[in-house]
Amino acid sequence: MPSHPIAITRTIYDPALKNFVFDSPEGRAMPNIRQWIDKQNPVIYWYILRVDNPSELLLDQWAIELYTHQALNITDAYIDGIDRRFELKKRERDPWSDKYVLSIPKQLGIPIVGRGTRRIFFKVDVNCREGLMHEYGISGKFIAQGVEVVDVREKMFRYSCKVGEFRQIFDNNPDEASIYAEKRLSTRYSSNSVLVFTNSFRMIHDLCKYCNSGSIGKDDLLYKLHLLHSNFEKVPEIADKRINPLLNDGIKVLTILDEGNMSEFKSRYLRLCDSLVEQLHIEVLGANLKDNKVGPPLANPLPSPENQNTGSMKEGSKADNGKRECPLCMNLIDSSNRSLLCGKCGVHFCQICESWFREERKRGERPLCENCFTAEKERLRRQIEEERIRKEKEEQERLRKLGEEERIRKEKEVQDRLRKQREEERIRKEKEEQERLKKQREEERIRKEKEVQERLKKQGEEERIRKEKEEAARNIEEIKRKAQEEADRRKEKEEQGRLKKQREEERIRKEKEVQDRLRKQREEEKIKKEKEEQDRLRKQREEERIRKEKEELERLKKQKADEAEKLRKQREALTSEDPKTLTSRGIEFVQVPAGDFMMGSNEYNTEQPVRKVTIRKPFFLSKYPVTQKQWKAVIGSNPSKFKGDDLPVERVSLNDVQEFVRKLNGMEGTDKYRLPSEAEWEYACRAGTTTRYYFGDDESKLGDYAWYRDNSNQKTHPVGQKKPNPWGLYDMHGNVWEWCQDGWHDNYNGAPSDGSPWEGGNSSRRVLRGGCWSYYARRCRSALRYNLGPGVRSSCIGFRVLRKL
Repeated sequence: MPSHPIAITRTIYDPALKNFVFDSPEGRAMPNIRQWIDKQNPVIYWYILRVDNPSELLLDQWAIELYTHQALNITDAYIDGIDRRFELKKRERDPWSDKYVLSIPKQLGIPIVGRGTRRIFFKVDVNCREGLMHEYGISGKFIAQGVEVVDVREKMFRYSCKVGEFRQIFDNNPDEASIYAEKRLSTRYSSNSVLVFTNSFRMIHDLCKYCNSGSIGKDDLLYKLHLLHSNFEKVPEIADKRINPLLNDGIKVLTILDEGNMSEFKSRYLRLCDSLVEQLHIEVLGANLKDNKVGPPLANPLPSPENQNTGSMKEGSKADNGKRECPLCMNLIDSSNRSLLCGKCGVHFCQICESWFREERKRGERPLCENCFTAEKERLRRQIEEERIRKEKEEQERLRKLGEEERIRKEKEVQDRLRKQREEERIRKEKEEQERLKKQREEERIRKEKEVQERLKKQGEEERIRKEKEEAARNIEEIKRKAQEEADRRKEKEEQGRLKKQREEERIRKEKEVQDRLRKQREEEKIKKEKEEQDRLRKQREEERIRKEKEELERLKKQKADEAEKLRKQREALTSEDPKTLTSRGIEFVQVPAGDFMMGSNEYNTEQPVRKVTIRKPFFLSKYPVTQKQWKAVIGSNPSKFKGDDLPVERVSLNDVQEFVRKLNGMEGTDKYRLPSEAEWEYACRAGTTTRYYFGDDESKLGDYAWYRDNSNQKTHPVGQKKPNPWGLYDMHGNVWEWCQDGWHDNYNGAPSDGSPWEGGNSSRRVLRGGCWSYYARRCRSALRYNLGPGVRSSCIGFRVLRKL
């Protein structure tokens, strides 16, 4: 499979220089890049990656991974300077580096055509505290049809930050940021406008703290926004372009909000605070960049790029206190940052400047200015690079010689092998020719023998046919003679048989007449006796039936009295706080008393009509959904997605559950275990309640009783952790759906009223109840019904088992 060449070029747009660095050809290759950057944000860093495809093949899939220093935070990515924007996903994070991934699937229509170029623009949030150096590197994969996947891994490179970070100063001390902004804006606006503008910094800082507090009120927030807006209205030349539209929009939305919805829009006003600080940042830095005058920040001053190539320090440049001013960082040189003299070019600069572009000097090492230090580093780098290239060439030459020797050795081996193959081929062909001649002679001999045999066989066959014809003629004559004799004998015999048959038929007729007369007499006598016996037996059966009906009536009266007494005892047990329980095979059961309830609701058509259902007999229902431990004790395996002995078993179809019930009955030699009917399940869930849930109608309290979408973290949880219903049953709402015995019907029309399973119907689907961990609160109500095919398995489906008394 052929390989595919890829060319990678990287550059940085420095807002202080208003140009690209690292000798990038981007300015010449794509002049509108600067226009696009000015439109997006001209006062931040933009890192640009250019991918060139020099071949004719189409790269239809590509993915880029970015590795950055902790000070560099990449937020957004753009393709080719147009409105195709991509959110980068952060894959890894450690204390020193971030790793971002940008994947571009081919269905988005962004391939790299043959001999084409794509550019990716990365928006960067720079943190320049203490002059931190940046590290930046890439790796990626490029895919084209019919070629190998191209893996790219680029080395890291560094670039020193040149512009101070306004946000860092603003967050730490808004008053200090105000003074910082006042110095930068004083050359562009009047002193009164600058003062009004910077007075708002403390107000915005307080607004940010208020929005980040525990709760925010509509009136307080509206008051703070109006106060800010009235302050910024005094300086329209500064605020009308970006800041006032943001505040107008925030006030307009806030006025139409209800007090109860404020918590939902807290994040909106947090974003508004961030946007206001960003606009302050753009206004403060952007004004100074356009005027091409970069003043020093108040804390941690940074070297200004415009002054990097300044020659020697001017003796006459002094501050008001008579001290000299550093031409690089504009700081006053005093005893704390004494002047240094470059050991090569003789430029005067302060010690603070030196700390921005190099580490602390070694003992005895001469100080160097930034330009000389960079040139020295570049000279050493070129020496190392030339040494590396020389070693690579020597290694390539050594590998070439080894490859040449290996090639000659392989060619000799190939020639020997070909010569041996040709000799073996010649011997094989000679043997094949000898075999062919031998086979031809043998075939000729066999052919002649076959011809002789065929000729002799033909002569014998003709003689045999002639003799057979003569024999056949004689046999035909003999057969005709014998046939005539046989016909004469057969006629004589038929005549004798006919006469004998007539005499026999006459005798049989007379005997039959006598037998019929006697049989008729016996039949009449028998019918008379049977009639008398039937009358006697019918009279006895009638008397026996009347006696049994009287006994059955007495038994039913007694049974009804017993059931009334049992129902009274069950109702008394219903009012007790501790219902009867039972444990069997590790499964805890709670006794559900007999009674009646109103089944269904008016919320959905499938839950109508609401009707009265009577549960005549109490029963035991498992206290929790069947767990994975209990399932394994009966079945031996665990089909669940979420593993844990106390978690409810799931991924079980109705067929699997019926097999569990069959084996459980077999273990105890009984038929008492089965699935609950739909009516029995809802009766047990409601536990005497008539509300939407067994704890009431307020679904906001469901989190105390059930695992559902809002609190489950998209998985099942151990049974019994939430509150039970009034009869001591847990997890009747949520956690997992529970199979019922009933077949699915679209409503309750025609449903039995005694709580028995409702089988049949025009669908093979079966009923599930209770809701699960992935459903909303309204789908976990007591009356809600759901249905699936009996063979469906899902991580949302479990069951609980019923035991008859």
